[in-house]
This record gives sequence, C-alpha cells and structure tokens, in this order.
Amino acid sequence: MYSFLSTLRYCWISLPRVNIGHTMDVLDLDFSPRDILASASIDNRILLWDMNQKQPVMSPFRILHQHSSFVKGISFDPIGKYLVSCGTDNKVILWECNSWEVEITLTEPMKHTADKSMFRRMTWSPDGASLCLSSATKSSKPIGVVLRRGTWEATADLVGHDTQSTCCRFCPTVLTTVDAHK
Repeated sequence: MYSFLSTLRYCWISLPRVNIGHTMDVLDLDFSPRDILASASIDNRILLWDMNQKQPVMSPFRILHQHSSFVKGISFDPIGKYLVSCGTDNKVILWECNSWEVEITLTEPMKHTADKSMFRRMTWSPDGASLCLSSATKSSKPIGVVLRRGTWEATADLVGHDTQSTCCRFCPTVLTTVDAHK
C-alpha cells in the first residue's frame, strides 16, 4: 500500500499542472452507446471523452459550452443520436451526437423553475421514444414532465410534488401490451 501511495504522490508532484478537464465540480456523468463519456460541471461546460483512448492521461475531445450557468444533468439517448443537458439557466439542450451541434433548446418545461437543488437529472425511456425531465414547473407548481421524441411536446405531467424533484427514471423494461384474445 505504501509503495502505491508513494508512486501516486510522486506522479502528482512530478506532473505539470495543466487543466485537461473541468475547472470545477462535476455534477453528472453518462455513457453513450458509442463509448463516449459526457461529464457536466458547475463550470458551465460539458466535456466529451473517448473511452477507447489508451493514453494514461485523457483529454476531452470536445467541449460543449452553450449553457450560461451550472450544467446539472446530462443523459444520452439509448439510440446514440442525442445528448440532452439541463442547467441552472433553465435550458434543456439537445445535442446531435454526430456533429455535437445544438439540435434544439427547450425552455418551456423549465420556465419559472427556481434553482433549489444541486441536480437536474433527466432520463430517456428504454426505447428512446420519450424523455423525462425532473425540476420542471407548470402553473407555478413543481412537476416532472415526459416529452415525446421529435416533437418535444409534453405527453405527461408528473404532479403531486411539494418541492422540486432532482431526478427521474423509467422502468428498465419496455412494457408491452398482451393480446386479450390469446
């Protein structure tokens, strides 16, 4: 154990002090189906890392910086087409994963949402057809909201919360209907 700690300390001391990643705390991480790791931070940025790199020290291959404040949640869709991010700026940004350009910025679900939590995590349905956002607001009430892929319109409001929700999840198995005649 001592030799490991000594080696680690030596490496830390002997390495040049270069920031190769975030400059502040990371609040969320997610892996894409294509072995890309995204990290979201209170430095207002999303960094993208190629997990197939074999170097001992990794650098991000892309930095996304469209949020004007803390990025509190990120999620790749199961198909690998989109990365979605949500920040304190009350923007939900969908990034197209081939070009890493902004596909669309959604503000309506987060409009008038107060920043009362450290996280704003969202998730995709297992089939990628829906996106669920936490920390949304409707009629000045805190809700979760489910959006339909493509139109990005609300298909369900998850009501009943007394305060802002911080995360959401779909059931990991896709539910199917059973033919009543069998």
